[in-house]
Amino acid sequence: MLEIADVGGDLSECALLGNISTEDVYRIPGVPTVDQIIHLIQQAKPHIVFEAIPLDPESGEPASTLIRAALESGAHVMSANKGPVIYNRDALRSIAKSKGLSYRHESAVMDGVPIFSFWERIMPGAKLLRVEGVLNATTNMIMSRMELEGETFEEALAVAQRYGIAEADP
Repeated sequence: MLEIADVGGDLSECALLGNISTEDVYRIPGVPTVDQIIHLIQQAKPHIVFEAIPLDPESGEPASTLIRAALESGAHVMSANKGPVIYNRDALRSIAKSKGLSYRHESAVMDGVPIFSFWERIMPGAKLLRVEGVLNATTNMIMSRMELEGETFEEALAVAQRYGIAEADP
């Protein structure tokens, strides 16, 4: 869902999209196109944009484009998508920094552990070289079940899916 703060008016067209495939999401009646969302951001000039739309995991789009447009329009951005972090984090952070804005994305990584703000605020002189370990609940559950229960990957994945920890179609 894309929620835009401080716009006033009716945003009922910005729908909760759920688990709809990326290629179909913008063909649903009542769901705005990427261009319409960008236009709304540019016209409304919100203070903060919260982004969590379906995206192409191979490119991080259209989320990266929406985040870029929001930053260029002067809005702080909070995103729950991994794609923009993987493919465009440095560029998006650069835009945000040049405009005195924040681009936050910690809900997208490590089950929301605030690792990035920790390093920025608590350890400003330290350079993070590497993070190792099991960094999310899905992987943790699957690996634990494989090790402790002797399950195969497929069995452990099925359990994680049953509990709603893993996506139905990973």
